[in-house]
Amino acid sequence: MAELQDAAAAKVELTLESLIEEAAGIQEKATKAGQYSAAIAALIAKAKLSGRWVERAEQKNSNVNYVISDQPMTEEEWVAECVTEH
Repeated sequence: MAELQDAAAAKVELTLESLIEEAAGIQEKATKAGQYSAAIAALIAKAKLSGRWVERAEQKNSNVNYVISDQPMTEEEWVAECVTEH
């Protein structure tokens, strides 16, 4: 069973390696052709495949103030606060 797992892991590793090599070839050809956006896309693909690319999304919204009230706004209060005149 361990031999089968090792063989499968080696096959995955070779596939990953071949994908990285293919992306490198694409990057090289794109660079030579002056297709820099394609070259960068291939570079990013290589980085993702190798685990070197980490996507992070930072969410900062310091302009949000939450107000909790026991009493709902009246229609007049809502209009005064939320509706702007054009």
